[in-house]
Amino acid sequence: ITIVASIYKSFHLTAGLVASASGTDALKATFSMGGIKGDVTFSQSQGQSSSVVMVNLTGVSVILKWSIQQLPMIYNGNANLSCNAGVVGDVFDPKMAKKSADYATNCQPNSGLKFESCAVGDLSIMLGDLNSTNQEENFSDPKLMIPISGPHSVIGKTLVLYDGDMPKACALIVPTQPMKTFVAVFKGPVSGFVYFRQVDENSDTSVFVDLFFVNDANSNKDFSWQINRGVVSHDATDPSTYCKNVGEMFNPNVNDPSCNKSMHGNCAIGDMTSKHGQIEVSLATKMQSSKKAAFTDINLPLSGDDSVLGKTLLLFLTDPKQAIACAKIVHLEPKTLKVSFVGRTQEGVDGHFTFKQYSPFDATTAEIKLTGLNKKAQGYHIHAYPSPSYMDLSPNESCTGLVAGDHWNPYNVDIKTSPPAGTGTDDEYEVGDLSGKYGTFLNLSAVSKTIVDYNLPMFGRNSIQGRSLVIHKLKIQDNNMRWVCNNLMPVVDIGITYFMKAIANISGPSVEGMVEQYFSSSPDVAEVESTIYINIKHKDSDSKTVTGHLWGVHKNPVDGDASYTNVNERCMSLERKFNPYAVKIQGDYSSTCSSTNMLRCESGDLSGKHDPLEVGGGRVFFNDVNLPLFGSNSVAGRGIAVNAKDGGSDVLGCANLLVDRSLYKERFLFAKESDFSSFHFADTISKALGIPKWRLFMIRTEKANSSGCMKVKFAIIGKGT
Repeated sequence: ITIVASIYKSFHLTAGLVASASGTDALKATFSMGGIKGDVTFSQSQGQSSSVVMVNLTGVSVILKWSIQQLPMIYNGNANLSCNAGVVGDVFDPKMAKKSADYATNCQPNSGLKFESCAVGDLSIMLGDLNSTNQEENFSDPKLMIPISGPHSVIGKTLVLYDGDMPKACALIVPTQPMKTFVAVFKGPVSGFVYFRQVDENSDTSVFVDLFFVNDANSNKDFSWQINRGVVSHDATDPSTYCKNVGEMFNPNVNDPSCNKSMHGNCAIGDMTSKHGQIEVSLATKMQSSKKAAFTDINLPLSGDDSVLGKTLLLFLTDPKQAIACAKIVHLEPKTLKVSFVGRTQEGVDGHFTFKQYSPFDATTAEIKLTGLNKKAQGYHIHAYPSPSYMDLSPNESCTGLVAGDHWNPYNVDIKTSPPAGTGTDDEYEVGDLSGKYGTFLNLSAVSKTIVDYNLPMFGRNSIQGRSLVIHKLKIQDNNMRWVCNNLMPVVDIGITYFMKAIANISGPSVEGMVEQYFSSSPDVAEVESTIYINIKHKDSDSKTVTGHLWGVHKNPVDGDASYTNVNERCMSLERKFNPYAVKIQGDYSSTCSSTNMLRCESGDLSGKHDPLEVGGGRVFFNDVNLPLFGSNSVAGRGIAVNAKDGGSDVLGCANLLVDRSLYKERFLFAKESDFSSFHFADTISKALGIPKWRLFMIRTEKANSSGCMKVKFAIIGKGT
């Protein structure tokens, strides 16, 4: 078995290294960071416990310490963001070697006991530091033991290279084969993610836990956890049903009394506490949980007859029937985005860019196939903004700076420090600077190439989803003129994935402008991000710019009061912000609800999840991880409002998020007024129609003519109902 920590674009080993790894399975962590490119391979011959570490790096110009850290990293721009201790945790030490009384004495570079005494991740102590003379070298010792399978495996951990105390580069240790990724998304009273990653049903599964409280909890707490057979209610606001009807522990095989942390095969598949111990849920921060945890499970299939897909993950204190929180385990589908060019409308340029990312833990693969460049092109970049559909712009109009904006640069890379095109590591360029990372189109008439990019996120707030891609003409001869462009659109299975578009047209009395939102979903998969485009200006001036305007989606639709001149009466029908998961907004809310932790926020709090608006400052564009357009907690049909400057509470303008009527059908029924629950209603209707609940949205009630009855309106996404 072989594990590779790779730090460059193309897999390159010397002939000797290939021979030493032949006939083995490979696990690989790939990244391009900090000027360093290359591979570090951990291998064990089958039937032997000793390990070989094969280092094949370039760009090591200083002495680097190296270690394996306990948590998985996610590529997040640069080493300071991706590799810091808050992200990757402490040195990986599964056997608690550092707690030994003799650790400080025996875990020393010159100690004869270092291999038995050091933590598994203590590579610098066991093998020495890395430098320019040993950056291509094999390290081995009969006593060197770095597990690559089983509960103590380094799979899913992070290899970090340090310049002094500062991380220089890091890479995630994963298989060379694509991994399936499942996720359980918690939204209240505990929020966060639990990820499950596996190659196939017979391989080890990496588990990553990132959970925190969003209720009134005032301290961290340990919870037991298990996977049950049943399906979770999505209505976290209804304690009578939430987590109550999820069946028994998932145990397709007979449980063995010898089940423990080292003998996962003897445990019920769903018995996570026996296999890994309790997990700690922390208080919320503006970043990830402060008590993240990672495990390797050798009895947790994600495919096959015993797959945990669709099962429910529970958190509880002592009795699983009294669960505190729960979430359905669903597939995190790989994302594919495509930009197409058609020669007859785009000056002869034909072809496409296609981007694919399997999960936030994986690199993105970029495929470029273009003809018709005719040696006229040079740079090509992803820009910050799309061409919004409501503006109905021509292809050439969409490329201007007023529409597409500048390069997408969420990590604020100074382009003056970027190396020449095609020579640096991916973090040394702007996210959107594709020609910087991949090389330019200079002197090319056609292009056909595939590149792996470790700094091109397609998941989360910094995603390239929905933005635009611009091809430029020659830098000197044509002054880098923008030539052709188009939006990055998702590639999905037609008939399985449903799309929804909503538009809010705010028309005063103080401000005016448009909000455009896109969302899509498929059965039994994790929700994808919504994209939100907004451009608001002052009604009395096109040039006036004012900052600090809070904005958000509210509980109710606007009911005729959007144009009231009296600010104390305007848009009052909206009531409070939309908060379906009862997120607590007192205490530390303002300091922990942020763009880096959107699940800590009310669903409708767009200021907290992104930024307050600059009215009159032009368009803005966001990807939001918790703003669905259909399902029981959809924001479709609700009101969106823009408040006064500097965090003021007065509403300047509001409008409803109206969905494209060609994409859904609207129906109504009559129901009793007493004890009406929108979730129970959705459950009943979905069963009657034989459709999943998430296809129902905009469930709202009106007074009926008959006493004791109400009229319930609802919408169904898609056709055939």
